[in-house]
Amino acid sequence: MKRPLASRLLSMYNAPARDIRPFPADYPPGHIGIPNDGQASAALTHDIDNRPLTVPPEFIAGRRVVGGGDEPISPPDYERLTQALVGKKVELAGPEVMGSDWGHVLPNKLETRPVALRINKRATPEQVEKIWPHELGHAIDLHAGKMPTIGLVKEEFQPLFNTMNNPNRAKGGLEAAAPWGKQVTPKAQGYEGAEIPREYVAEAFRAYITNPNYIKSVAPRVAVRIRESVNAH
Repeated sequence: MKRPLASRLLSMYNAPARDIRPFPADYPPGHIGIPNDGQASAALTHDIDNRPLTVPPEFIAGRRVVGGGDEPISPPDYERLTQALVGKKVELAGPEVMGSDWGHVLPNKLETRPVALRINKRATPEQVEKIWPHELGHAIDLHAGKMPTIGLVKEEFQPLFNTMNNPNRAKGGLEAAAPWGKQVTPKAQGYEGAEIPREYVAEAFRAYITNPNYIKSVAPRVAVRIRESVNAH
């Protein structure tokens, strides 16, 4: 089996709040995803890119009903999503398995699917709620064939990663310090080579899973790429 996709440092932050994007920004009048009767709260049939929504509603990160806002995947559903992606429950493991890692996903030999998702059992419940969606991001990325980062690192992936990982926080603690300050990157956290784009992608997935309104607001092209990689798979 391949080396695990690992979370080595624990300076993770939630995606900050942003103004709620209006429903027509994703679903303008006449969009294919809006049922013909157009009733508020009716289940949407397609995503914003006109791909059919065929998964259970609780696995949809984004808009689920007509007129509704973007909804995250709820932490209570992380276990169900883990079992759907990995085929078994999350494993809470000690240092004999994890070493200094806080979480990791173990891929199969071909790196086409995950065979284990593990979280360090020393993590607090609050930490688990940040580690778990990051590891789910790695698992989804394996199933989707490793989403490319080319062309979007400097403009969107890197600022997104910095906001969600930089321990130097602005007043109030919700945002990273001024963007002209020292930026946190996967390389700065000890990742190398091919590991670096996978960390950018996993954090982008964490943002989408936990706060789809945020990523669609600040990194819209990354959000499009995620939907292209996952919803069409």
